Amino acid sequence: MENRHADFKSTPILDILYINRLHREYGVSLSYLFEEFNVNSSTYHYKTRFFLDTSSLSKKKHSNSKTRGFCYTVNGDKVPDEFVIAELIKIKEHLNMYVSKQKTIGSTKLCAYFRKNYGIIINHKKMRRLKHEIGLVGKYTKH
Repeated sequence: MENRHADFKSTPILDILYINRLHREYGVSLSYLFEEFNVNSSTYHYKTRFFLDTSSLSKKKHSNSKTRGFCYTVNGDKVPDEFVIAELIKIKEHLNMYVSKQKTIGSTKLCAYFRKNYGIIINHKKMRRLKHEIGLVGKYTKH
């Protein structure tokens, strides 16, 4: 590759497309491409952000990445999130029926409950997100 442009401001969009393609498809480092094409990094990022459809240029997901919407059991079987949400709704109704104050159970305790009773392994951050979706959160007051 040779240096095509001496002026940073007059970088054509075709060079930006070519740099983007070399980086995405062949894994060439951006710093090397910026030096070879004599392109400023801020110019590259500006033009790719505003002039290119970056959704089609996004990196592919790894084939071994886990699918969202599922939890796994201790045995490795998939359990849909709908099952967990249904159980959380039952817990919410039980709390509303038998407890006068609005009390909730923490995410880590719920994770332990699901692991002990159903054998389902759930991350505490995912449990917190599911709790927020169904409204099983307590009222927080300032101290």
